[in-house]
Amino acid sequence: MWNGSRGARLMVCLPLATLVLLSTVTASAVAQSQSTAGKGVDEWQFTLAPYLIFPWMDGKTSLRSYEVEVDVSPSDIFDNLQFGGMAYFEVRKAKWGTGVDILYMALGTDVARPSANVDMNQGAYTFQGLRELNDRVDLVFGARWNVLDGKIEFKGPSQLTVEQTRQWVDPIVGLKLRQPLGGRWHFTMQGDIGGFGAGADFSWHLFPVIGADVGKRATLGVGYRVLGMDYEAGDAGEAFKYDVITQGIIVGMAFRF
Repeated sequence: MWNGSRGARLMVCLPLATLVLLSTVTASAVAQSQSTAGKGVDEWQFTLAPYLIFPWMDGKTSLRSYEVEVDVSPSDIFDNLQFGGMAYFEVRKAKWGTGVDILYMALGTDVARPSANVDMNQGAYTFQGLRELNDRVDLVFGARWNVLDGKIEFKGPSQLTVEQTRQWVDPIVGLKLRQPLGGRWHFTMQGDIGGFGAGADFSWHLFPVIGADVGKRATLGVGYRVLGMDYEAGDAGEAFKYDVITQGIIVGMAFRF
């Protein structure tokens, strides 16, 4: 079932089409080797990039017949953040590569009515393969494992605890573009779509970054990441829906070795 709105799909398809166009244009201009830190193209190349996201979330989520509007700002998230971990690791050799991206947030807060402690953990773990099409463009393919874990501990005489975990895997496909901007500056952008009814009905991801080399093996990057999910599961009695966009400014460092 394909439930992504027409407007959302159009908003995603246009940037992806732009990626395809840019890859065609830059293919004729590929004359420079971009081997990492002077390494040959047939040598192993490794990249580790820890980063920080300033996120906000917007959309709808529902359990059974209860629907909740999600509108959480970066200040709300950081006020209730218990733990967060974000990093990307990539291995390349010749025209092939593989990468793992980890985005995890553990949120917790106390509510007054009813008196309870609420914990919500969200993880998006992307496992992707890379195939170089030319020196500026990679084909991206793989899967994104999504995990939502919620727990409510009611205070008082009953001491009731309610927990629920939802997880699903979205196949993904997309492009990753690299473009030098002159000197030590460069631009990268990854766009992918996924789900296709195998996990979510539809998911999409855009991640543009402007980077500046601060040494032979390190790059400082600032970008913007948008991850949208439209997921439904369960029957009428246990129906669950998560139609939320998580987005925010990204700041990080990439280390090559």
